[in-house]
Amino acid sequence: MPWAKSPINGGSEATDKSQQHHSNFETQFLAKSFEMVSAARSLTDTPTKTGKVMTDRPLILLDIDGVCSPMCASHDLDDRWAPWSRVSCGWNKGWVSVPLADALTSLSECADVWWCTGWEDEAIVYSRELGVPDWPYLPLLNDADQGMFKLSSVIAGVGDRPVWWFDDEHNAASHQWSADRSAAGVPTVTLHIDDQLGLRSEDVAAAQHWALQLQAGGYNS
Repeated sequence: MPWAKSPINGGSEATDKSQQHHSNFETQFLAKSFEMVSAARSLTDTPTKTGKVMTDRPLILLDIDGVCSPMCASHDLDDRWAPWSRVSCGWNKGWVSVPLADALTSLSECADVWWCTGWEDEAIVYSRELGVPDWPYLPLLNDADQGMFKLSSVIAGVGDRPVWWFDDEHNAASHQWSADRSAAGVPTVTLHIDDQLGLRSEDVAAAQHWALQLQAGGYNS
């Protein structure tokens, strides 16, 4: 059945204080988005790459550390994505793999992909080292009120689009957000990834199947 846009309120009425907090947060988010967009454009030849790109497709959020780049020694890396290489992307270093890049690139055929990582603008450098498109990144603000430091940025950035979010730091707060959105009719998945293992081929396949099912079911904006 086609998904329908619905307001998400977390199941309770927001207080004036909470509304003011989120209003202030969104103002900060927009200001930082502009800053990060400028940084992203300085690293890519594609002028349309920004911190927020809205289309009528499902959205997949990807972390780097612990997800695309496992937090483990070389001898513990998943053989299914071999061979691996270690690369430097400014301040950050990570693992890259051609088979992993091919699998992730296939997600672009059925969904929009955004980086959702503390690497922020260096995710664009990682994209090129990994060999995937120059996907935009979601600007992050550290908002402890949500209990998961990326969550408020995600809430402010994704609107009411269907979302599949890969991260190694999901907790009760992000999983509850996912459950509330899904119950309100907006398909949402928060998939926790073991940071020592990183993404598995079945994880990528599951996200691709989810996005294709949404489109086949009459995905509408």
